[in-house]
Amino acid sequence: MPGSEIVSGPAGIHYILAFDHGSVSAGRKLKSGCGQPCNLQLAALNLQPVTNWRLMLHYKLVPVLAFSIDPSVFWPYAAGAAILAVGLPTVMLGAARRAHGLDKLTAFGPLLFAVAMAVFGADHFVSAKFVASIVPSFIPWHLFWAYFVGVALIAGALSFATTILWRLAAGSFALMFLIFELTMHIPNLIAVPHSKPRLILLLRDIPFLAAGLAFAASRMRVAATPGAPRTAESEMRGTESEIPGTDPKMPGALLSNSARKRLVTVACALMAIPIGFFGIEHFLNPHFAPGIPQDDPRLTIPMPNWLPMHLFWIYLTGSIFVISAIALITLRYARPAALLIGATVLLMVALVYIPVTIARAGDVNNGLNYVCIHFALAGAALMLAGSLPSHSAASAGAPEKEPALDQVATSSS
Repeated sequence: MPGSEIVSGPAGIHYILAFDHGSVSAGRKLKSGCGQPCNLQLAALNLQPVTNWRLMLHYKLVPVLAFSIDPSVFWPYAAGAAILAVGLPTVMLGAARRAHGLDKLTAFGPLLFAVAMAVFGADHFVSAKFVASIVPSFIPWHLFWAYFVGVALIAGALSFATTILWRLAAGSFALMFLIFELTMHIPNLIAVPHSKPRLILLLRDIPFLAAGLAFAASRMRVAATPGAPRTAESEMRGTESEIPGTDPKMPGALLSNSARKRLVTVACALMAIPIGFFGIEHFLNPHFAPGIPQDDPRLTIPMPNWLPMHLFWIYLTGSIFVISAIALITLRYARPAALLIGATVLLMVALVYIPVTIARAGDVNNGLNYVCIHFALAGAALMLAGSLPSHSAASAGAPEKEPALDQVATSSS
C-alpha cells in the first residue's frame, strides 16, 4: 500500500518521501518527517520536491510556508528582494537616467546599501534569540532591542529604496552604527585586545557610519525657478526644496556649508582607515577572498576555480584599497577614490560572492550575509562619492559641482 511522508532536504527545501508499504522489508532504517523510524528498501524510495499544495495538504500551513523553504532562509532573501524590487525602478527611472558618466554608478549606492540592511533586518527577526544574546549585559530588554533594530534596519532600507526622508534615514544609520561601535565593538576589542576577528568587526561597521554621516550632511541645491539655468551665486547659496529627503528639518538642512564640509571630511577619514587596513590584509593573507576579511578564522571564502590568477585579483584589490585610502585621507581625488572602491567591491561581488551565495543558498550566515556585507560596503563607498564634489570643478576654481545624488533629486522636483 503506497504512503508518503514530508522530509527536509538541502537548503531547507521539503520533499515528499513516497514509498510502498508492500515493499517494506528489513532494509535500511530512515527517519521520517515525523521523527518515526521506518524500514524501507532503497529501491522503494521516491524523493520528489514537494509542491505548495501538497505541503499544505500535509501540514495545513499558512500560504507563506507553502514556499517549502525554511523561514530562517526565506525571509532574509524575501526582504532583500522586496527592497530591490521597490528601489530598482526608482533608481532606473530617476537617478540613473538623469545622471551622467560615473554618476550613474553613484546613483545605485543607496539601493545597494538598502538591500543589505533589509537582509540584516530580517536576520534580526529569524535569529532574534541569537541577536539578543550579543546585546551588552548592561542594556536591559535584550529581545526587545533585537526586534527594534530589525525594524529600524528595514525601515531605513525602505526609506533609501523610495527616497522618502532618506537623509534622515542616513543620519539614523550613522547614529546606529556609532552606538554599535561604542557599546559592543570597542568594549569587545578592549576585553581581548589581540583578537583580529574582533578588530575586523570593529572596522567593518565604520564605512557604514561614514556613508550615513556624509549622505546625511550633503545638501540638496535647487534653482529658484524650475528649469531656470543655474548661476554661480545660486550654486554657492543653494535653496532647500520640498522634495523627498530635503525638508529643512532634515539633518543636512540644519548645517552650514562649512559644517557640512567638515562632516564629509570626517567621513572620508572614517572610510579611509578600515579600507586601508583591509587593503594591507590582502597582502598579509592572500588566501582569503578579496574584500572584507573574514571575521571567523575557521571560515575561508574560496576564490572560484574557474577564475584564473587568484593572487592577481587579491593583490589588485589590496592595492586599490590602499591607494584609495591614501586618496581619501589626504582629500586628493577623494571622489574618484570612493568611486573606485565601490566599483572594485562590486566586481568582487560578481566574481566571488554571488557564486558563493548560489553554492550556499541554504546557509544565510555563510552565503547571503557575505554578499550583503559587500553590497553594503560598495553602497557606502558610492554614497560617499555621491556626497563629494567633483575634483575638476574644485581644481579649476569654479563653484563646487553639487553631489550627483543632489542633481538627481533636483531634476525630479
